[in-house]
Amino acid sequence: TYEKVANDISYGFLFNKYTLLNTPSPKGQNNTTKLKYQKISNKDIYINEYIIHNKGNFYDEDGNYYDWVELYNNSSKDIELNNLYLTDNPNTLNKYKLPNITLKNNEYIIIYLSGESKTIDDTIYANFKLSKDDELILSNGKKIIDKVKIIDLPDNISYGRKDGTWYYFTSPTPGKINNTASFTSLGGTKWAY
Repeated sequence: TYEKVANDISYGFLFNKYTLLNTPSPKGQNNTTKLKYQKISNKDIYINEYIIHNKGNFYDEDGNYYDWVELYNNSSKDIELNNLYLTDNPNTLNKYKLPNITLKNNEYIIIYLSGESKTIDDTIYANFKLSKDDELILSNGKKIIDKVKIIDLPDNISYGRKDGTWYYFTSPTPGKINNTASFTSLGGTKWAY
């Protein structure tokens, strides 16, 4: 018997017992290291900001304006991202496996939601896009770490956390602390400082 195995992870015999393996080795000896799961909660790492209509706010090195999501490591330890997943489907928690990158404590990372899965240098592109009414979910492949209900946003407006509360940002801050003017609603005068 074996447990549910995430994408690109195998289950095999190593060190006299069956275990999850980081690197599958078909037709070869299981000499890879055992998969180590970090115990991570939404207090350690969470979805910090996103934009779904990026029309000129933040672009990649090729000048493309993809929608994006920002993750933040709120913990005092480094977090290995290769054991984490992003998805827009609560029934498929392992839709996009994050690459083998270490997110240092108090560091931010941007993932472009381009619809194709690739990593170029430190630029990450996920294999899905977001639209209003989706859910954006960060998981370990089995359990949800953090999730956000996507709301429809005007062009170039982001939605992000500031002091634990979600606000609209007319000046998004990808890869940085959300410290620009923030609003509890749009079209009115409800400011938050």
